[in-house]
Amino acid sequence: MELKRILAKDMRNAQEKATALYGPDVLVISSCQVRGQTEMIVAVDVVPLGAEEALQDEFPHVVAPTVASGKVDFSQALQQAMPARRPVATQPQDKVQSVMPEPAPRRDESPIAVMAPVARVQEVLASVGAAGQQTHEQIRGQEIVSLVREELSALRKEFRLSQQMALWSSGQNLPPALQPVRQALQDAPIPAALRALLLDVLPDHDNAESALAVMRAQLEHTLSERQVTLAGAGVHVVAGPSGSGKTLMLARMAQHMALEFGAEQVAVISYCDLRPGAWNQAQLLSTQSGVECFRATSMAALKLLLEDLAHRRVVLIDTAGVQTAERVQEIRTVSPRAQFHAVVPADASVATLRRLFASQELSWHSIVASKIDESTQPWALIQFLSESRVGLMAGSKGDKLGDWMPDACAADLVDAALAGLGLSAGMPAMPDTLDQPILQPGAAMAASMAA
Repeated sequence: MELKRILAKDMRNAQEKATALYGPDVLVISSCQVRGQTEMIVAVDVVPLGAEEALQDEFPHVVAPTVASGKVDFSQALQQAMPARRPVATQPQDKVQSVMPEPAPRRDESPIAVMAPVARVQEVLASVGAAGQQTHEQIRGQEIVSLVREELSALRKEFRLSQQMALWSSGQNLPPALQPVRQALQDAPIPAALRALLLDVLPDHDNAESALAVMRAQLEHTLSERQVTLAGAGVHVVAGPSGSGKTLMLARMAQHMALEFGAEQVAVISYCDLRPGAWNQAQLLSTQSGVECFRATSMAALKLLLEDLAHRRVVLIDTAGVQTAERVQEIRTVSPRAQFHAVVPADASVATLRRLFASQELSWHSIVASKIDESTQPWALIQFLSESRVGLMAGSKGDKLGDWMPDACAADLVDAALAGLGLSAGMPAMPDTLDQPILQPGAAMAASMAA
């Protein structure tokens, strides 16, 4: 391999310039700021020299003429090469001209077309960046359309189940104190199976406080049974839908690992994320965590990075929000022992969860719930966790790197779900509950009835 030095105004332009000059498999060694510019050192593979390259090395002062037809006159090239090999003074100029007369240009040949290297590099960079962004947007659009169709299908199924359960859960035999709870459960976007289990609790109680306390205990017990822990050493991959907070969650994991093993033992890799600004965000968050950040745009580059970082105890890999299954399979091919963690927002829908976990070939190690503080109806995620073999590993609430909950996320997730019912005033005091829940229309009506 050979080291090359690239200067650009920022990290993104330097990366694009390196990709345009040396291909997508270029390996970034280091980067730093030099006199207001970004200096990047990359490693490229050295290929064997061909005939033309060997001729250039032999005659360094000669530039082979390039014509529009792609042909080069041998006599003209030799004539230009001779002065570079021997001084002109050793042989008279008129003798050289008499021995090797300059050929006259043919009519079918156009003048020599020379393109400025700078303009060519800028053209290549523009085409590569536009093509990558256009491809990313096209794939993202197709996935959004598919997700909307799955959402509509899931809503139809839930609506049919709700109609079938309407008579069964009429609540005519419930005491008046439990009517607001039943109405809130009916109005909340709870999956039909989970709603049926929660409604079964109501006939055994005569007040809302005890019923809600039992619901909370059952849900926390179910989620805690399936909770897993984060293994320390090894390769950990974070994947999930767009907007779920994967990069921020990866930075939280990196900070957690850095405190446990030391920042020099942790590395972050951004893999095939072509979103504008994604690379800069990963670098900024990694810098705040005190760990090194690298970028891989292909499987070959990822394999080289993992080999170079084999001495690190922890390697965290961030992925893009599109083509999740393809990216996971590629990383699994390169690193079969890697652990894969699915990052999903707490208010993820049933269709989103089914789409992410539909493939039997994708073996997930755990689920990480993000944006718990922003969620008011995490019922779909609770239903999925109660039925899935994949356990809950951690969660996050807030926008800071320290907002990382590896143990108590199950209780926070249940608190957010019950607080979204709008019955917090009648619920028993619990730690870390949401102070100002967002009331749904049905929950607000139930609260007014209880008052």
